[in-house]
Amino acid sequence: MFKCLSMLAVVLVGAPAVAQTTVTLMHDNDEWADTEEEYAQGSRLSVVSEDWGRSGLAQGVAAWLPGGEAGDRVSAGFGIGQSFFVPRDIDATTPVAEQRAYAGWLHGSGLLVRSNASRQDVWKVDVGVVGPSALSEPLEEFFHGIFNGRDMNGWDNQITDRAAVNVSVERRWRNIVPVGGLAFDVSPAVGLEVGTVSVAADAGLTVRFGAGLEEDFGAPRVGALGGSMERGDGWSLYAFASANARYQAYDLFLDEAGGEDGDAVRGGSAISLSKTRTEASLGVVAANGPARLTVAWTEESTRYDQQAGRHKYGEVTLGWVF
Repeated sequence: MFKCLSMLAVVLVGAPAVAQTTVTLMHDNDEWADTEEEYAQGSRLSVVSEDWGRSGLAQGVAAWLPGGEAGDRVSAGFGIGQSFFVPRDIDATTPVAEQRAYAGWLHGSGLLVRSNASRQDVWKVDVGVVGPSALSEPLEEFFHGIFNGRDMNGWDNQITDRAAVNVSVERRWRNIVPVGGLAFDVSPAVGLEVGTVSVAADAGLTVRFGAGLEEDFGAPRVGALGGSMERGDGWSLYAFASANARYQAYDLFLDEAGGEDGDAVRGGSAISLSKTRTEASLGVVAANGPARLTVAWTEESTRYDQQAGRHKYGEVTLGWVF
C-alpha cells in the first residue's frame, strides 16, 4: 500500500515541493463522544503543494477538469486515510441481526486543489482496500490499549477483502464580510463522489465568525482530505457551525453489510440503507503563523433504517503551512 502511495505521489506531482506546502493531519473518534459503535474512527494525512501544482501533468489535469477559471491557483498532492465501522453490540462474537458489519477502509489518495479568492475545488481519487487487509483490527487494539477502550470482539465477521476505488469532488465558496476588526463568512458547498465504496451527493452551508477567515476555506468535512491553506501572521481564531445534507445512493459498508454473496455473515446482518442523511458540526479553529488547530463536534442522522439513533463523534485536525 505505502509503495503504491509513493508511486501515486510521484506520478501526480512530479518534483518535490519547496514552498507553500500544506500538511494536514485529521482524526475523528466516537469514543470522544462516549460511544463506540457505527462509524468508530478515522485518520487522514494529506500533503498539498503549489509547487507540485505547477507541474505539467497537474496543470493539464486542472485545465481538463470542468469548472475552472482563468487565474486559478493549482495545488497537487497525496494523502492516506484509514477508517473503520463496527456494530452497536461490540461484545458479540457472531454477526448481530439488524446491525452493520465490522468493516475497515485503507486507501491512498491523489489530490488536486484549484482555488481563487472566493472558491476552492478539491478533486480526489482514492485507491485502496476494504476488509481485513485495511488493518482495522490491529489499529483498534493498539489505540484501545493506549486509552483503555472496550474490546471489540467481532472482527472475524468483518466485510471480506476487496479492492476499492472512489473519485470525489467538493466545491466551496466563501463570502467574507468585515465586521469591525473581525469577519463573518457564509460558505456554501456541494460535493459528489462515485466509485465502488460510495455513490453520493452533498450540499451544505458553513457559517464562520472571527479572525483569519481568509487563510482557509473552513475545516475539512468528516471523511474528506484537507485542501490548501495560507500562512497567517500571528494568532487568529474563529468559530464555525455547519450543516450538510447528503443523498447516499450506494454505501459499500451497508449495502454489502455481510460481505460477499455466500458469506455466512450476510444472513445475520440484513439492514437497509438510509439514502437521505444530515450532519451538523460545531467547532473552533485557532492558528498561529504556519500552524493551525481545529477542534469540532459532529452529530449525524442514521445511516441505515435499523440504526438505534443519531451518532456523535469528536474531531481534531492539525495543519501546517511551509
